[in-house]
Amino acid sequence: NKRREESFDEDDVSMLEGLASSAAVALENARLLEERLRAEDELRQLKEFNEDIVLSMGEGIVLQDRTGRFTFVNPAAAAMLGYDADELLGALWTKVVPPDQHAIVQEVDAAREAGGASRYELEFVRKDGRRLPALVSGNPRFEAGQFVGMLAVFADISERKRAEQEVRRERDFSDAVLNSLPGIFYMYDPLGKPVRWNRRAETILGYAADEISTMTAGDFFVSDDRAGVPDTIAAVFATGSAQGEATLQTRDGRKIPAYLTGVRATVGNQDYMVGVGIDISDRKQTEQALRDSEARFRAFFVHAAIGIALVNRDGEVQEANAAFEAMLGYGEQELRHRSQWDLIHPEDAVVGRRLHAEVYAGRRQPYQVETRYRHRSGRLIDTRLTVSLIPGPAAEPASSIWMVEDITERMRAEGALRESERRFRLLVERAADAVFLHDLQGAIVDVNQQACESLGYTRDELLRLHVGQIEAEVPEDTQQDLWRQVTGGAPRTLEGTHRRKDGTTFPVELRIGGFDIDGRPYILSLARDVTERRKGDEALRETTETLRALVHAAPVGVTVLDLEGRVRLWNPGAQRMFGVPAEEALERTLDSLRAFQGEGVDAFAGVVQSVLAGENVSGIEIRARGASGEGLDVSVSAAPLRDSAGRIHAVMSLLADVTDRKRAEAAMERHAREMSVLYETSLEVAETSDAMQILQTVLMRAADLLGAPMGCVYLMDEAGKGLEIVVTHHLPAGFLGRRLRLGEGLSGKVALSGEAMAVNDYAAWEGRHVGYDDAVFRRIVAAPLRRGTQVIGVINITDDRRTDPFEQDEIRILQLFADQAAIALENARLLEETSQRAAHLQA
Repeated sequence: NKRREESFDEDDVSMLEGLASSAAVALENARLLEERLRAEDELRQLKEFNEDIVLSMGEGIVLQDRTGRFTFVNPAAAAMLGYDADELLGALWTKVVPPDQHAIVQEVDAAREAGGASRYELEFVRKDGRRLPALVSGNPRFEAGQFVGMLAVFADISERKRAEQEVRRERDFSDAVLNSLPGIFYMYDPLGKPVRWNRRAETILGYAADEISTMTAGDFFVSDDRAGVPDTIAAVFATGSAQGEATLQTRDGRKIPAYLTGVRATVGNQDYMVGVGIDISDRKQTEQALRDSEARFRAFFVHAAIGIALVNRDGEVQEANAAFEAMLGYGEQELRHRSQWDLIHPEDAVVGRRLHAEVYAGRRQPYQVETRYRHRSGRLIDTRLTVSLIPGPAAEPASSIWMVEDITERMRAEGALRESERRFRLLVERAADAVFLHDLQGAIVDVNQQACESLGYTRDELLRLHVGQIEAEVPEDTQQDLWRQVTGGAPRTLEGTHRRKDGTTFPVELRIGGFDIDGRPYILSLARDVTERRKGDEALRETTETLRALVHAAPVGVTVLDLEGRVRLWNPGAQRMFGVPAEEALERTLDSLRAFQGEGVDAFAGVVQSVLAGENVSGIEIRARGASGEGLDVSVSAAPLRDSAGRIHAVMSLLADVTDRKRAEAAMERHAREMSVLYETSLEVAETSDAMQILQTVLMRAADLLGAPMGCVYLMDEAGKGLEIVVTHHLPAGFLGRRLRLGEGLSGKVALSGEAMAVNDYAAWEGRHVGYDDAVFRRIVAAPLRRGTQVIGVINITDDRRTDPFEQDEIRILQLFADQAAIALENARLLEETSQRAAHLQA
């Protein structure tokens, strides 16, 4: 201070210090106020920013107080629920949650109040009543350590739910398709473990699902096929596919021949083998029946006692059997191409030409007429001629079969009549159809063996029945009306249903005709079992109904392209083959598919152009890229799809993986050999009437065919109480003449039961006969020789080396030999009786 000279005292200093402190406090307050204002401004900006984020989010965000009322709802939440935000503020959560979802919210709320966050699915109810599936994330809110409410964020998961439902629907559809397949479906991993199968697999194989899941592919096959199963599966995974025939074995031991396919398929990143197995038992039986029928016809033609000739439309002989040649005295070459009209008496030839022309013109059914043939020596032969047409291609008659029976001896001797009746009975007994003869009241008077076998009755039982007891469909009054019609007119064909002895029924096709025997009318009915034909018709219907499912499940690729080259159909087979999902292929053009299949598309485009030009393309092979990226050879067969006006509007293609085309074929060598041996045996037996020679021939050939070194034949004694060995094969000489009582040993038991039996270890068998304790026998099989229902002997095949069981097929073959021997013995007996009667008459 310039005006005052004195110095500042302590009070001045103290006051100044007080003022300085006040100034410092004021400055600090000003700084703090400025920082507070700045912090409040930043907090306001942050709050506005957060509010902008919350308001602009696509997820729904809501705040609830501790009572469950909404205190904040963002626009996305209001929009998803169909409300304005103001309509929800202050409302309880039950406004938007339906009653059936309350338990979920209450359970979650209890956990939230304890401080836990939660994430769960919930269905809201919108203002318009529609349900909204949502994924909810919730967190509790606390202030000063006290629970004050909830913060919930939720997202619309409708699309995800629809996708999941579509996946379930597709799975259900896939299961329905697999379960509708006529065979079994299977899916194996590379180790042969079942991954997936259809219900038909469980039904056919007899295993439960939990059993199948623990098995391997080889467990479902017979032992002969089981060893090759791993190699076949490996081949499928290596090459892409395989097919072939094998025999399945069910849980109860049944054997089912089947045609099986295998295709490699990739699901996710894992390769599997998928395929279908079809039961081919009916096909095998049909093929065998056809071969048997052809063999029977040829045997009948060659060995028939009556003359048979195949004749063309002009009446020329194309082929004749030995009986026809012997009847007329001409050799084979002399008869070939010779006109029948030159061989027949001129008067009868005039009638024969007219009837022959009417049959070929379709104005007459097959006919039978008495005709005089002229022997080479000039003498006339009275015959009964039966002429039937043999259909040729396209149902046009190619030739006719003439059966010429010499009836001269029948007119002069009763013995010839009986022989003719025997031949007719033999023909009827060997007929494939069931034959019934009954009177106009329906009483059955005669049947053939097929009738007995088809209905399960013995012949004596059937002869005590009435037609109405076996016909389950046609009423009795309708049957009698039909019988009266056919007695005076042409035969009739109709369908019916026969009832077996056990009560089961089966469909038949009936051919009914009437004729007189000694002036009394009778009805002859031929019944053919049409069960398999009905099954075929039903299978065709099922195939038509499941065509769409089969295309979807086909192991080959099926595609359809329109005229613009756009893909309109791309089945799962194509997807598996090329690794291109249907959603990526459909509606795309060939050019756009080059990204997936460059090389294959270029080659396929050429095929499409050929088809669009009107061609049908079959078996064109192209090179493509498989699902796993490897090279793939594809066989393309394509054809144009036309509209009602005949214009091409699309191209349909079948794409098959032909990388490995090798298919296995089952051998039939053994069966062919069996039939050959039976046929040769029948020829040798037919050449002799010596009973012992017949039995020796049958025994030797049966032992050779069964691969056994020894055997013998027992014949029943006249009293029917015991058996005696009459023929042996490689047995010690002392065996001939040995006797057994009924029920003793294997052969005695077979004679008593009338059924074939086999013993695998005779030495250890408790039923062995003490008389053979010194014999070294291993396995033995025996079959009865039967005359009708009477056992007349037993054929016994013995093996001193092997102890493995005789198979059922071998037992069946031995029974055929036994039946053949029984028929031959009966024929020899009848021939001997006939000879004795003839000698007696001459005396």
